[in-house]
Amino acid sequence: MSEIYGWMRNVVCCLCLLELLYHLVRSPEYQRYLRFFGGMVFLLITLGPLLDVFKIQEKLDRVFQDGMRQENIWELQESADSLMELKNEKIREACLNELERQIKELAIDQGAQVTDVEAEVDMEGESGWEVEEIRISVKGNHSNSENGETKTEHDSQLRSTVSAVYGLPEDRILVYVKE
Repeated sequence: MSEIYGWMRNVVCCLCLLELLYHLVRSPEYQRYLRFFGGMVFLLITLGPLLDVFKIQEKLDRVFQDGMRQENIWELQESADSLMELKNEKIREACLNELERQIKELAIDQGAQVTDVEAEVDMEGESGWEVEEIRISVKGNHSNSENGETKTEHDSQLRSTVSAVYGLPEDRILVYVKE
C-alpha cells in the first residue's frame, strides 16, 4: 500500500512541478519544448510501476548507460583531437626554431655576423614541410648596388649556400644588412 501512496505522491509532485514550469516560461516556443519533455517525464513516472513489473526499467537503464558511455567516448575523442592539434603546433614550433638555428649557424660559418633569422614554412605543402622564405639580418659594412639595394661581400655567397642546402630559390632568401 505504501508503494501506491509513494507512486501517487510522485505523480502529483511531477504535475505540480510541470505546471509551475509552464507558468514560469512565457515564450510559446519554449513552452512547446517544455510540454513535450515534461510529458515524457510524466509518462515515465506514471508508467513506473508497469516498468518494474515487466523489467523494462533495467533495459532503459542499460540504454541510458550506453548513451552516456557513447557521449564520454565522443568527449574523449574531441580531447584527443585537441591534444593532437596542440602536439602538432608544438612540433611545428620546434622544427621552425631548429631550422632558424641551423640557418643562423650556417650564416655564421660563412663569416656573417647574424642578428636575426626568420623562416616561413608551409606545413600543408605537397611534401608536408616546405620552406617558403628565409630572412636573414646581418651586421656589416654595406655598399649600394645599382638598383638601390644594400649588399655585403658575403651576401651572394650566403644566398647561394642557403639555397643549396635548403633547395630554395635564391630570390626567396632575403639578406638584410644592418650597421
